[in-house]
Amino acid sequence: MPTVEVEGREVSYRAMTRKEVRVLKNKGLHPAKLTPDNSDDALDAILETVLSKDDLEALEDMPNHCALTVYRKILQETFGIVPKEEEKN
Repeated sequence: MPTVEVEGREVSYRAMTRKEVRVLKNKGLHPAKLTPDNSDDALDAILETVLSKDDLEALEDMPNHCALTVYRKILQETFGIVPKEEEKN
């Protein structure tokens, strides 16, 4: 399982399953079609779906940008997105 370091803590994450993406989509929280009104709800739903309880609780006490870092990693893993810095190599 991949990890990302935020605030000195290794947070484990994984790709969402097709079923998990579909459930979010049916709730109006599809990660590819977010609006300013539902983006925080989608972020919370995705983190709650993917992360362990311990990692989720740890993120709650960190700056918001840490949650966004983990969220981006989950989306990259789920949708096969290659970060631009990796594309250059």
